[in-house]
Amino acid sequence: MEGVEGVKQLDDTLLHWAATVAGKKAEWDAKIIAQEPDRRIAGNPSTESTPAAPLPSSKPDRRGRGFA
Repeated sequence: MEGVEGVKQLDDTLLHWAATVAGKKAEWDAKIIAQEPDRRIAGNPSTESTPAAPLPSSKPDRRGRGFA
């Protein structure tokens, strides 16, 4: 996932993201709303003060390793 510098799982339903977006560093928390282990994750910003933005959809690469 281009631009993503790190993702830290804070608890069972909360992730902290760090990324460079349009040349600017950004950090935000997101609540997991759907998850298929090792395949896909989707979520929403965890607070109203966080701008609305979807989580990147992630899936394993063609060989089933890592994420594309």
